[in-house]
Amino acid sequence: MYSKYYERSWKDALKDGFLSSSIDGTDKYVKNIQVGDDVYCHIAGYDFVGIGECTANAIPMKTFTVNDKGEQKSIMKVKWGKAFI
Repeated sequence: MYSKYYERSWKDALKDGFLSSSIDGTDKYVKNIQVGDDVYCHIAGYDFVGIGECTANAIPMKTFTVNDKGEQKSIMKVKWGKAFI
């Protein structure tokens, strides 16, 4: 599975515990991952950047929340760190 992070920070993904994937605008690939599966994250132009274990089922980005300075916020409303690595 290849993940496109665009302006997203890999450090933020590690901190907030998520893996984003959208090869063709759908979530069909990430939804094949089951809890307990190994995941390998590849960012185009950087090679593989991480290995982990799936701990929860995939959910739409619009419903994913993170702790931002003590407040739960939609990930789409949180400022990202420096792009990519």
